[in-house]
Parts: sequence; C-alpha cells; structure tokens
Amino acid sequence: MSPIDSISLIINSYHEDIYESSIGISTRHLLITKLVERLQSLGYTVHINDLEPADALEEKTPERRLEVVGNVARAVASAIESKSFPIVLSDSDFASVGVAAGLSSHEEDFDVIWFGADFHSPDEHASGTFEGTGLSMIVGEGSEALRQSVPGWRPVPLGRMTFCGMRGLSNEQQVELERVSARVVGVGEKETESIARRLGDALDDMAGSHCHVHIDLNCLGDSVDEVDGLAAPRCLSKDDLLECLEVTSRERMPIALTVIHSNSAREETDKEVNAAVSAISRLMLLLKHEEWQSG
Repeated sequence: MSPIDSISLIINSYHEDIYESSIGISTRHLLITKLVERLQSLGYTVHINDLEPADALEEKTPERRLEVVGNVARAVASAIESKSFPIVLSDSDFASVGVAAGLSSHEEDFDVIWFGADFHSPDEHASGTFEGTGLSMIVGEGSEALRQSVPGWRPVPLGRMTFCGMRGLSNEQQVELERVSARVVGVGEKETESIARRLGDALDDMAGSHCHVHIDLNCLGDSVDEVDGLAAPRCLSKDDLLECLEVTSRERMPIALTVIHSNSAREETDKEVNAAVSAISRLMLLLKHEEWQSG
C-alpha cells in the first residue's frame, strides 16, 4: 500500500446542448480551474481526463448515453490501476453507474454513500426524464440489456447503500428501503441529533470498509435546487455536508468520488462551484495521509 498522492479528475457530460453553450463552458471551466488549484495546494498531482459528451440527448437515445457510461467505467478502472484516486464531475447521476462498474473491476465488495435529494426512476416522474435512472441501474433495476452493455457492471445491493439528504420519500419507498436494509438519513425529519451523527450511527450498523461517495449538489437545498429546476425544500446545508464527509472518512475508506452539478444560470455558477470545490477538497484533505487500499 502507498499514500494517496494522485487524483484522476474525470470530466463527464451528458447534455450536449448545454455542454458547448456559454453556461456549460463557464460552469465546467470555473469548476475545473478552482478545483485543480485547491487539490494541488493540498499536495496532490492532478490528471485531467475530459471525456467527450453524448452525441444526442438522453431522451432520444439511451443506448448512446450508456456508451458514455462505459467510457466513465474504463476511465475509473484505469485510474485505479494507476493508483490514482478517481473523482468524476458530471451533470447526470448516470456517471455513478460508470464509477460503480469501474470499481467492480478491482473491488469485490463496496458500499455506496449517496448524498442526493431524489430517489426516483423515470416511471415515477411525470416529466418522463431520465433523472434517477442512474441510481436505478446501480442497484440492478431497469433494462438488463442496457445494464449489461456497461463494461464491468455489477449491481450494488440496496443493503450496501446509504442515502443521505433525500427529500420526502413515499411510504412505499420508505418501506422498500427498510425491507432491504438500506439506510436513509436526513430526509427532512425533525431530529435532535445532527445529520452527521445519524449518518455515523447508520454506518456503524453496517458491515463494510470501502465506499464510493456520490454527491449530487441538489442535496444542498433551495439555493441549488432552484437553479436545477427542482424547486425542492431545503435538505442539507453546506456545513451538514462537510460534517457528513468527515464522518464518512472515519467510518469507511472512500475509493472513488462522484460529484453531480447542474448547468446553472450564470448568476448561480459561483455558488454551486464553491460548494463542489469545498466538498471535494474537504474529503481529499481527510484522505491525504491515508494508505491506498483499493484493489
């Protein structure tokens, strides 16, 4: 084993209409520039792998979207092979399907700690959008043909998932998650203990060592949700998220990180970028002196 001193920053985009727009370029450029500067200040060597976006919108060609997921899987597997910690920046939770598949090529067993506001599949969305499909595929739901097209794909049992920051689950969803022993923390409950403390208790109750950390910035509440078109009630504060990441690093050994950002309105770009940079740099600061344990 050796200390973690290298990071592979994998840039992944699905929304081609925004990817080359002034908003998309602004968000990506600002995020990459600030993040690389911060990570280098922590002593990391940063390798940037900017993957090409999908050639068509996901609503039209889900098969094409899965090709992009395969590219993420290969990039993550290559990073781990090189002893470089994979961080994936994307505008869709589909990216985490690729991350989980890439990890599966080196890891027999790992948890997923999922910070996000939504737990839905397309069938549950009146709009019919693909948001939420990434999570469905990770746990083995949806089209088997599509899942099997991702190199290295293997389902993560819901019992190995911990969800933090989700807004109002339906009674059916809550029952199903409890049935399969998934943990749900911080879904707008009025609790006397902090979300970070409850997350620690949830992870204490689960066997496990390594984990993939997924952060969708929509978990941070109104200030980010509104620019993503979600109009959702507040979930986590930025401080909540940073405290939860400290708990995560104590209870598990993160071996990959995915951060999902929106392509924000111009006035909201700085706010979202700063949230992403703070979360990523906090986790990597906590891991700076850890031994590489993947593989």
